[in-house]
Amino acid sequence: MARFRVARAFVADSRFVFEGEVVEGEIVPGMLISVSLNSSLALTEPIQAVEIIGSGVALSISCSDDMDRAIWEGLGVADEVVEVGPASGDGAA
Repeated sequence: MARFRVARAFVADSRFVFEGEVVEGEIVPGMLISVSLNSSLALTEPIQAVEIIGSGVALSISCSDDMDRAIWEGLGVADEVVEVGPASGDGAA
């Protein structure tokens, strides 16, 4: 399991982008970013792209419509640490 500190998050075209820094582990496309909503519920989406930007990293997920974009934007994840795990079924721990 990797962890990512989000400095800022925003909508860019059909993507939602998390900018920040990897604080633990390694993150590659296909892994799942997970934002906890409460102690028993999280919103999870596969990472489409990982890019180095300046002194940080940008993780991008795909958003299929305006509703998806609004949901992710409404989470307010700036200044939070989120978990990033292996893709479902790849057997990694």
